[in-house]
Amino acid sequence: MSLAVAAGFGVARARTVRMWRGPQGEVLRKGTAATTGLWLVSVGVHIGLGLWIDHAAGAGLLGTTSLYACLAIGLGTQNLLLRRRTAGLPRSGAAAPQAGG
Repeated sequence: MSLAVAAGFGVARARTVRMWRGPQGEVLRKGTAATTGLWLVSVGVHIGLGLWIDHAAGAGLLGTTSLYACLAIGLGTQNLLLRRRTAGLPRSGAAAPQAGG
């Protein structure tokens, strides 16, 4: 359940990152305030879900393993979507940074 939430936050964060081509054709990207906010919310949600699952199951803390898994899924999803967006960027000149897509 928390891994699906992590993937969802990865999708949302990817939509807030600005991407453009630099003067030499390289792809540049920059997170926005919304990207940072979504990171903070996703960490809070992960901690909240972990506490709820631990309480409901009567088990101990999920530990760092689940945090690493959530980071991997979230970052992987975000990176995959940003790579897809790269293909749609104009090849010539340095266009203005744009988010979404």
